Amino acid sequence: MIVLQLATQNYPAALNAAVALLRRRLPSLSRSLSSVKAPAAVARRMKGLSQVRIDVHIIGDAAMKKMNAQYRKKPVTTDVLAFSYFETGNPVFAHETAGEIYISAQRAKAQARENAIAPADELALLTVHGALHILGYDHEKSAQQKRKMRDAETQVLTANGINGALTGR
Repeated sequence: MIVLQLATQNYPAALNAAVALLRRRLPSLSRSLSSVKAPAAVARRMKGLSQVRIDVHIIGDAAMKKMNAQYRKKPVTTDVLAFSYFETGNPVFAHETAGEIYISAQRAKAQARENAIAPADELALLTVHGALHILGYDHEKSAQQKRKMRDAETQVLTANGINGALTGR
């Protein structure tokens, strides 16, 4: 069972309503993500775990830019970063966090506006996108992997009443 939990306590006040809705959606998003088949390498690491906990952090653009530069060698901001502890080679136990998702509050708000969607839907999309990376999906590896990840995103979003077409941008 995938368990998404909001780890952030401080985020821009302009996102209060969107974050509150995301918090209410996390159990349903978690259940939907649990039905997605993880790629074999991560599925083997998850075997036997009663739960896979993923922490979601909503941070500012400055912090996101710093993290993107440090971990991806890209000195620009981005909308979401995901860190999977399954990739470390160390065992992950049920009581430990299996990964962390960092979402830029400013990018989420701007992208919601650009795509004429609710900020809460954008936060949900970015959360699902990050969670799928933690579960072993990687849209940057190949066209086939991109299609598989997009299909999984669409499945989870649609199951939660969110427009699955959002993943195609």
